[in-house]
Amino acid sequence: MQTILLVDDDEILRTLMFDILEQTYQILEASNGQEGLNIFNANKQEIKLIISDFNMPIMNGFEMVKAIRSVSTTVKIIVFSSFI
Repeated sequence: MQTILLVDDDEILRTLMFDILEQTYQILEASNGQEGLNIFNANKQEIKLIISDFNMPIMNGFEMVKAIRSVSTTVKIIVFSSFI
């Protein structure tokens, strides 16, 4: 089973995505970019995809992606925003 890191500060949206994806993938969750970066660094060999919100407190999605890209150029990343 492949592992996805799901990063979003909106608990309702994160839970919805988790419920959909957990049927097919192993999901690791984070509520902000710093937590996502920490989880990625601890599990980088297993994580095949990161799905992340762009606007988050503590560390936003752009900062997190930049930090992740400094240690891994191969992990696939999808960044989105639900901000209107």
